[in-house]
Amino acid sequence: MNDLLSAFDLLIKTGQVTEAYTPHLLNNKGGNYNNLLEFHLSDGKVDVLVIYKTHHTNPVIRFVRIGPHSQLFQGKYH
Repeated sequence: MNDLLSAFDLLIKTGQVTEAYTPHLLNNKGGNYNNLLEFHLSDGKVDVLVIYKTHHTNPVIRFVRIGPHSQLFQGKYH
């Protein structure tokens, strides 16, 4: 839980997380999370992903989903 709160705090303060969280853009065309951002918690020690998006003109971060890979990405259009 501390790792999650630390990541949220960093994201809110700086608008991004460090490379240790492996942040990246999701680009599965037709997928539910296409063009959203994702980062991994706990340096890969546990399977927890955070999917979020930022707003281009307002300082807003929308957290879309948090959970294990197996729950967030299932089927053809994950």
